[in-house]
Amino acid sequence: DLENPVDAYARRVASGAVPAGRYHPLACKRHLRDRTREGRRGFPYRFDWAAADRFIRFASKLRHYKGEWGPQPGRPAQLIVLEPHQVFRLGSLFGWRDARTGFRRFRTHYNEIPRKNGKSLEAAIVAVYCTFFDHEPGAEGYCIATKRGQAKLVFADAKKLVKTSGLRRRIRVLANNLHRERTSSKLEPLGAD
Repeated sequence: DLENPVDAYARRVASGAVPAGRYHPLACKRHLRDRTREGRRGFPYRFDWAAADRFIRFASKLRHYKGEWGPQPGRPAQLIVLEPHQVFRLGSLFGWRDARTGFRRFRTHYNEIPRKNGKSLEAAIVAVYCTFFDHEPGAEGYCIATKRGQAKLVFADAKKLVKTSGLRRRIRVLANNLHRERTSSKLEPLGAD
């Protein structure tokens, strides 16, 4: 039985084989510790690799829309490849479930990542997946910031993902809204102003 990439990465970080900051190894160690607690009395969670893998496979079918990996003359945009740290973080987010209800264990996610490392792209992938492909009819997704203009940054990335990745057959793209009529789902930007 092959180890899934989330567990494998957590082991590499926890062992010190992968350099990491102060808190990332703690998250990896918690993941590994919790994996040993699955099915035990008093521990209500389980790691569902299939659920995590579903998100990872979804992300890997999307295409870049700008920069060196975006569309070039005579060459289509390249597919998005998640880095191992993204597979761990997002795999943990989508894979850990309540054993009884199947609901996600983690409902919030905090990332502290340097500039120009794809935070907006990653947030857009999560927004599109959760709003349109997470089996929740009538889902409402919002890209939120203190100013509407800031909220539009991630929303603009989500629109570009839909346009460049062949999702336009399923998701209708409007100026300030993405929606899927079949599921009555929508994604839009909101600002405090």
